[in-house]
Amino acid sequence: MPGSRSRNPRRSATIRYSRAAERDLLGIWDFISAQSGTAQADAVLRRIENALRRLERFPHLGRSRPEYGPNARSAVQESWIIYYDLIREKRSILVARILHAARDQAAVLEQGKV
Repeated sequence: MPGSRSRNPRRSATIRYSRAAERDLLGIWDFISAQSGTAQADAVLRRIENALRRLERFPHLGRSRPEYGPNARSAVQESWIIYYDLIREKRSILVARILHAARDQAAVLEQGKV
């Protein structure tokens, strides 16, 4: 029924990116564009961005990752794992890394906690 949908009265979280996450996104685009062309690279980044928008609306959607920090979480988008820190008091999400699932996640993340 129109007008009867339940709405979430809480506002969405704000998303920020670490420098490492920004580098990850550029690296993803560079790799895919070299392998499959720019249209495919753009499409993959759009899907990752859509996943981030879902996290913006539902920040607890991702899995808790206490091994990487008290507020660390992760969410999967296709072959990519998005690691983020939920900062409750600021209602924000800090995207720490976006890594391909085939990578050694622990080795990469141990270099810097999420």
